[in-house]
Amino acid sequence: MSYRVLVISEDPTHNGYILAPLIGRILQECGKPNAKIKENVFLSFLTAYGDSRRAGGGRDLLMEATLQNYNGMLQRCPELQALQGRIKMVLAESNQ
Repeated sequence: MSYRVLVISEDPTHNGYILAPLIGRILQECGKPNAKIKENVFLSFLTAYGDSRRAGGGRDLLMEATLQNYNGMLQRCPELQALQGRIKMVLAESNQ
């Protein structure tokens, strides 16, 4: 069964550069690696570490680097860890 996920970001101009890969990884960890995913702007961080020459200002590169240490990100952001846990629980209940 496939899943479609709608993510509503605060900045639709750059939608997909941050939240889509992050939610994709969370769903992958929850056993849904093929979910279809249809971002909180952090300008000072983006200015310092992004790449203004790239689409999205380099957000894709920043998220790619962040997801290389996915478990570390979850340790530093308990809200995401809790979200992943809730998604796993809902998916487990829907498979019963």
